Amino acid sequence: MPKYKNLNEFLTENKRLQCNVRGCSRKRIGQSQYCGRHRARSYVWGHPEAGSVKPHIYSDEIESAKTLIEHNRKHEGIIHGCKWLDKMMAAGGRGADIRGSMYWANLHHQQVSSKELLIRIGGLWLFDRRDELHRIIKNDKHLITLTGNAVIRFGKMHGIKYVPPKFYLQVGGQVQTGIGPLLVNISHSVKKLEKQQKQILSKMGQQLSINV
Repeated sequence: MPKYKNLNEFLTENKRLQCNVRGCSRKRIGQSQYCGRHRARSYVWGHPEAGSVKPHIYSDEIESAKTLIEHNRKHEGIIHGCKWLDKMMAAGGRGADIRGSMYWANLHHQQVSSKELLIRIGGLWLFDRRDELHRIIKNDKHLITLTGNAVIRFGKMHGIKYVPPKFYLQVGGQVQTGIGPLLVNISHSVKKLEKQQKQILSKMGQQLSINV
């Protein structure tokens, strides 16, 4: 037997309940388990406690990704990644029927460098990998949404006043499908190099001996 007789009864009861986010004392809204604020965050970013993550927050990771990508610019994966981004921007530029076409077109018209765009996205994915406790990037959906946001807003927003949130997820999903394995590889490679560097520094600090 259903708990509520009808939708109105459910809505009346639901708005009496506290938001499902820990520490939030606001009441729920509509059919959601969250208050208005956290429902909006969940809708836009894919998680009720998620939000925008500006490039300055992961500037160190961008630099690390840049160093790795520059050093491996002839690597087949890096070449493919840049070509894929160029292809998506060109497709948008010619008005191809793809999701987020106008945003890819905006980058194409500004002649955005695919390598620089790859560095930005690579830095974001590296930042996510370093944030193992998910203090900033809350889950995979948040990462994909942020990826779309990073791509769409990489260039100047000529004539674009508002971006419907669904396009962040759609464009981010395109990137994940197209070059996701490369972005994971970039993150893993930087972490591996950092581990090796720490081991070298550790060995430098080992006690020295003198044979008398």
